Amino acid sequence: MRQTKSFAVVAAATAAITFAGVGTATADTTATNGGMASATFVSYGDVITVTHYNYDPDFPYPSSWAEWYTDYGREDSCGPTNSSITCRPNVAEDHYIYIRVCTDYSLINPPICGDYKRSSTS
Repeated sequence: MRQTKSFAVVAAATAAITFAGVGTATADTTATNGGMASATFVSYGDVITVTHYNYDPDFPYPSSWAEWYTDYGREDSCGPTNSSITCRPNVAEDHYIYIRVCTDYSLINPPICGDYKRSSTS
């Protein structure tokens, strides 16, 4: 009887966590640069994820990164990567972050960057 009761408590707790939406955060904003890469920002946890598309192992130079700044003066980048990378910038709440993604496909041409996208940090 005791084992059945413990199982029921664990099952109920698991269901409560699952249905509460834990781990279901979606991107607040996504920046792109013509299909070469994307950068997403999720305010819950301050997560930036950069995804580089069309990786060519025969030409490993191409890479993508995110550039970001806030409305209160912080700025940095996330990457580079030739696949995917996640960064946690730990920005202040109740402000804005501006993020764009850039891709470098050439040793001689400048990087191709998309437009900055604005997102609330709350």
